[in-house]
Amino acid sequence: MTRDAYLSVEPFPGKEPLFIAAFPSGDYYLNPNSIGDALRNRSPFNILHPATGYKLDIDVRKDEPFEREAFSRRVSYSLPDSPNEPVLLLSPEDIVLFKLRWYRLGNEVSEKQWSDILGVLRTQRDGLDNLYLDKWAAAIGIKDLLDRITAEV
Repeated sequence: MTRDAYLSVEPFPGKEPLFIAAFPSGDYYLNPNSIGDALRNRSPFNILHPATGYKLDIDVRKDEPFEREAFSRRVSYSLPDSPNEPVLLLSPEDIVLFKLRWYRLGNEVSEKQWSDILGVLRTQRDGLDNLYLDKWAAAIGIKDLLDRITAEV
């Protein structure tokens, strides 16, 4: 069982103190220097909840065409407990593309990533924009992986 969540965020330079204050000291572990470095370099950082072992992996959006496009396509979703505070979620296509890219970057060994991608493709099969998938998979160098996994579905 994994106890992780993966979030992608827009860069938020200058707002680090507000962000850090949202996670009470003692309850959470986060490294302010890592957050500052991640914002400058548009790289990931972590937030840990030691009492439960829960980890948030935060990925700062890179300034590249695919990630800008993916963020522009996010869909607003209201959670039952906070209907007036909707969250923005990546489209199923973009989830597949990000996960395939992470799978490639991880030397194509993560059965969990592959299984997650299969799950998205199977549940969203009839509603996927295959032209969009093909276009961006080719652009970010994972078209071979997309072809392989869609053949498996």
